[in-house]
Amino acid sequence: MNPVFSRSNVAFVCAVTLALTLGGCAARTTTGSTVATGSAPLAPGEIRQLRPSMAVDQGWQPDLGAAQKRAQESGRLVVAFFAAPHCPPCVHMKTDVLPQPAVQAALAQGEAVMIDTQATPSMIRKYAITGTPTLLVMDGAGREISRTVGYVDANQVVAILANAGVTAKPAKASKKTARR
Repeated sequence: MNPVFSRSNVAFVCAVTLALTLGGCAARTTTGSTVATGSAPLAPGEIRQLRPSMAVDQGWQPDLGAAQKRAQESGRLVVAFFAAPHCPPCVHMKTDVLPQPAVQAALAQGEAVMIDTQATPSMIRKYAITGTPTLLVMDGAGREISRTVGYVDANQVVAILANAGVTAKPAKASKKTARR
């Protein structure tokens, strides 16, 4: 048997893969880098976390079940943002992308929920979250409409929400045909 594929090596790889999947993305830096515009650079090995109340400060709801119930009653869609507190792209989106006025206006047309993947591992399994950040749009019954995994900027978030039907899609400019 090839030693690379030994039972212990395969078990180790599976355990590491599972830990990375359930724990979010890697959070340590090897060089000083900026997580958010205007923030201090991260020192090598530093981990930056968000305040637990940040989601509430930005108008995000903490309870997915309650948001789904409100969505069913109102006919709106649920926008769930799955993030890990030690995930640099998640932190960047929370601090720089999601608070932007265009994003907030789009989110206000749905039921926005922020879910900490480390605090709620059952949600990871239930919604098959394979990495963070994940932006999941669903109806009030929990049926998935759109899924985006990874960092996206403000313009992309607004477009994703429009394409999923959370917001009205921008009208396309029509070309007038000239008659001779």
